[in-house]
Amino acid sequence: MTESMSTHYPQRKPMPPSHEEPRSMEFLAADALNHRSESELTISGLRRQLVETQAQLERERQSAAEYAAMMDDEIAARDARIETLGVDKVTGLPTRRKLEEEFTLLTQPHELQRRNDSAEGHSVIFIDADNFGQINKTFGEPVGDKVLGRIGEALRNRTRRSDVIGRYGGEELLVIAPNTSIEQAMVLAEGIRAEVEQYVPDEEVTALTVSVGVGNLGNELLLEDAVVEANQAMRAAKLAGKNQVVSYDDLPETGN
Repeated sequence: MTESMSTHYPQRKPMPPSHEEPRSMEFLAADALNHRSESELTISGLRRQLVETQAQLERERQSAAEYAAMMDDEIAARDARIETLGVDKVTGLPTRRKLEEEFTLLTQPHELQRRNDSAEGHSVIFIDADNFGQINKTFGEPVGDKVLGRIGEALRNRTRRSDVIGRYGGEELLVIAPNTSIEQAMVLAEGIRAEVEQYVPDEEVTALTVSVGVGNLGNELLLEDAVVEANQAMRAAKLAGKNQVVSYDDLPETGN
């Protein structure tokens, strides 16, 4: 009898028992619900913080608006006080109203008699900033104000204690020079023009000039009438190329 050949396979070792219990579906669902609750709490907290932050920002915005309004009121009150004092806040010079008051003093009877007795008479110097509208448009009003402040400084530096200086309006400034001939006033005006030209008022505005007209008061008793000659001479300076001084006496007869 032939002995049958048998194949012997190694026997698998049994897997050791696991110490972890398989998680039930209920446990997994509860765990997921717990995580979801924690996430919802976190989101709720973030929302609450966002609401509180927005409320704080709104309180700060209102506070800033109230502060800005208060500052506007204070600035307006300050400007009113300055105007009451007759001082222009931009140039630090007397206002047109103050100029008119000072001119009225110069036309009192005793002053008129002194003027008639004086060989020089009274002169008016009319100063206008060149290209001022373009400066304001290009660089803004703060730079324009700085330009006017520089011109006002030149007036203070170059005029005498007896002279009456002020801002006549816009970019126009005025000097009333008592007991001063038109020739003497031309020297004063040239000094003002030259000093303004030396200024560099702002890094953006690299050049600053003025056109100046000089006239004599004559017998006019109103400031508006007294500056007509000087104003016409100033306009002639503009037409001639700006940055110069022109006397009314030098205008052609057709310009008078």
